[in-house]
Amino acid sequence: MKKLRAFIKKTLSSFTVTMSERPVLMTVLMFAGINIAILLVAAAVAHFFTAPGNYQNYFYALADAVMWLVVPNSVIDRSPNTQTMVLAAAVLIIGMVLFTGTIIAIITTYLRGYIKQRSEAKGKLNLSNHIVILNYNNEVTAMLIDLMYTNTDDTVLILSDKTKDFVKAELAAEKAMLKEKPKSKLRLIVRKGNPGSLAELQEISLERARGILIMYPGRADAPDSASINASDYDTIKLVMKLSNLDIPSSCPVGVEADTKATRDMVRKVSAAVPGLKNKSIQAFSHNRKLGQFLALSILCPPLSTVLTEVLSYLGCIFQPIEKTPTDECLAYLSAAIPIVEMGEKTYVLTADEKDSRKTRAEPFKTSRRITPAFHPARGGALKLFVIGQNRKSHYMLEALKAENAKMDVREYGTGEIERFCGDLARHGDVRTVAVILSDDSVEPEQYDANVFLTLIELSGLIDLASRPFSVIAEILEPDNQKSVEEFNIHNVIVSTRIISFFATKLLSDPAAEHFYEEIFSYALAGVDEKFDIWVDDAESLFDFSQNMSFTGYAEFVHAAYYGSGQKIMPLGLAREDKNIFFCTGLDAPRNFTLAKNDKIIYVEYVG
Repeated sequence: MKKLRAFIKKTLSSFTVTMSERPVLMTVLMFAGINIAILLVAAAVAHFFTAPGNYQNYFYALADAVMWLVVPNSVIDRSPNTQTMVLAAAVLIIGMVLFTGTIIAIITTYLRGYIKQRSEAKGKLNLSNHIVILNYNNEVTAMLIDLMYTNTDDTVLILSDKTKDFVKAELAAEKAMLKEKPKSKLRLIVRKGNPGSLAELQEISLERARGILIMYPGRADAPDSASINASDYDTIKLVMKLSNLDIPSSCPVGVEADTKATRDMVRKVSAAVPGLKNKSIQAFSHNRKLGQFLALSILCPPLSTVLTEVLSYLGCIFQPIEKTPTDECLAYLSAAIPIVEMGEKTYVLTADEKDSRKTRAEPFKTSRRITPAFHPARGGALKLFVIGQNRKSHYMLEALKAENAKMDVREYGTGEIERFCGDLARHGDVRTVAVILSDDSVEPEQYDANVFLTLIELSGLIDLASRPFSVIAEILEPDNQKSVEEFNIHNVIVSTRIISFFATKLLSDPAAEHFYEEIFSYALAGVDEKFDIWVDDAESLFDFSQNMSFTGYAEFVHAAYYGSGQKIMPLGLAREDKNIFFCTGLDAPRNFTLAKNDKIIYVEYVG
């Protein structure tokens, strides 16, 4: 008896384990076994207990029982009497309920699960030449919008802890705010899962991706310092996971880090781990980049508008082409202006990628030269009032102080508006800028709350419409931009969009980080610096005692570049809040006269 009980327990345990491992198969087999048992019992009843002589033997009865289950009409056609007909009907009903119903339920459940799995991008995905975004933060939707403006039907896969419905709702909200709708549509795949899982990275065909972006995971969910450190550590671990995958060196991998220290750590890991040495990994600190961008917005306000337009694909773009000497570019390119040779490429300003390859049949030549004056008003006295503090303000001040040693910086908490206004009233004739910063140490829905509260209180104390100073507001949520602009301030910088622009550029060019580092960090002049981009009054750059009329943009660009000893490369004009880039009509004949108060967008070569 004990052996029988032990056998039963072992059998039940084995059945439970197998059922857990293969639930669908075991369920089908279990109900199939029950149906076979019912057929055997029904055949015995039909043979031994119905009218005698109906069946020659048991097997004839069993054959009839099978027909009752398989062919429903046989209940009537093959049942010679009432007893047999009742038995046949019972077998049919039991079979339909137990077996046929179970199969239908299993198939329905399987199909429902399959459809859900496909909609959530679960399982193995056979993709190629797609863009992969690992982790989700509030910069990703702006990045998706940016990709839509490239006029290509890219396939973008997002692997994060967010659902498809959440991402699509965020994207719809972002698109609703756009004045100019993007023409192209992304083929967007959203998979909720763990970006740190090697199995999931393999399932999304990461090895065949065209570009990979690892976004910083802690920005939206973990404002405290301990969590930020953990998020940085997760970023480094995720980068190391890539060493286990055969990602080609031609695939750019952009890594967003919270701090410069984390960025440097990612670069060290990429150089030290054997499996990462052959991969094109570029890391950048979003706080450092944003701090630098805020700094240039203070030092040269028109430049922030210029760069935002160029980086967003709404105007002209910076485009890498095959390495070509500057003189050759100026002579032959008909729709692009060279900026710098860097690495194996030359970067140009052009209307779009196709225009960067347009050439002239004959080289452009002119004997015109403009004598430079080159005394732009930089480094003058500046009073900076900073209201609020966040993780990017340190980098902003670092960049500003490196450029302007005469700058007087005063910092205020969000509850010190009255003290700020009192100090502001005594600013004198010195150029004064007030910067209101978002608070990235609170929950995501409260990031920009202090900006609104500050502007509301400031409006009650000072008439912002006739203010004697510039006001720059930095926000994190794009949804708040229009509301903040209603306060009639000088400039609204949406940090998430700036970083999304920068991250998107890394997808098209593995070496782009070095180029954009030059653009963003001009305030930190160093021995390796090659160029700066500025916006200055024309009279501070050129001697207006000479003729300033030209037959077209091309003649002016050549005359300025060669006349300045190859130190100035004009890119366009900033007129009445509109940027006109010369590359859009470089060879078009026109009567172009430069005015003293024209603001020139130009490259200054400092190397």
